[in-house]
Order: sequence, then C-alpha cells, then structure tokens
Amino acid sequence: MLLKEINNIENLLNSFIKHGKIKPNKLIKLGKFQEMCIMEQRMILADSLISLENQRDVFSTLKNIRETTGIMKHKLLIAHSVGENPTTVEMCLQIMPTMKEILNTYDVLKGKFSIDGMKKMKLLSFDLLRLTRRMGFARDYEKELKENKMSENQKITFIENFKDNLKVIHNEYENTD
Repeated sequence: MLLKEINNIENLLNSFIKHGKIKPNKLIKLGKFQEMCIMEQRMILADSLISLENQRDVFSTLKNIRETTGIMKHKLLIAHSVGENPTTVEMCLQIMPTMKEILNTYDVLKGKFSIDGMKKMKLLSFDLLRLTRRMGFARDYEKELKENKMSENQKITFIENFKDNLKVIHNEYENTD
C-alpha cells in the first residue's frame, strides 16, 4: 500500500515538472501518505510478532520516510509561493528512488522479517537520511530541541520514557496469547 502511494506521489511530482508548476491543492496526497506511515508504524508496534529491535528499526525507517515526505511538502509549498519550479520538484524526485527501494524492501519483509532483509532496510534508511541531510530535506533535531528549550535532563527522560513505552507495548502484545 505504501509503495503504491509513493509511486503516486512520484507521478504527481513528474506532472508538476511536465506542467511547469506546483499545484498546492494536490499536495494533500503527501499528507495522506504521512498518515498512512503513522498507521503502519502503529501496526508494527502493536500487531507484530517481530523482535523489539526489528520493531524499532522498522518504526525508525517509516519515521524517516514520513518526515522526509513532510519536509518535501513544506518545501514544495514554499517553492509554489515564490514561483520557483522545477528545482525543488527535481530535488524531491531525486529522493524518490531511495524511498521506493525502502518501501519495496519493507513490503517483501512484511510477515517474514529476515536478518538480511532488515540489514538492507537499515542501510537504505541510512542512505535516505544521508541524502536528505545533504539536500536540506532532513529535520534538525538539535535545533528543534534548542528552540523548544528542552533541558538535557528532559531529553534523557523523554528517551527513557519512550523506551519504556515500547517495552510495555511489546510485553502487552506477547501476553495476549
């Protein structure tokens, strides 16, 4: 399902190039795709028999894709408002092959997570992160934390609570049998 939607987004981006303009009303597809990623992340955490480590890796990979899509949408809206085309669209299209390869790997892995498949997906996820950072399409978490005035203790507590919540979800799922 996610792979099909990312292909639709790629087609949309290509239509922006073809017509020489970004249509902001069409960017709703990117928001819907982000929602689908969130639903998939929830399914991985709640409905999966895979190990906690694999859950974390898949969750993080889907998060990278979701956040990249959100940044793409944001940059496309800005490009539209300043009349800039096709540079931003072309940059988005450069990211698509890596996202598609990740989602293709994920589709193959669904239901039968293998060590080799997980390694491939993790490597592709890191490739996406490096690519988006290089192109200016990645979130700057340090900047966000500073802007939100989060102390070092608050950061540590947040991370510990997140880990604990994942363990609880995983334990609850294992105890439902």
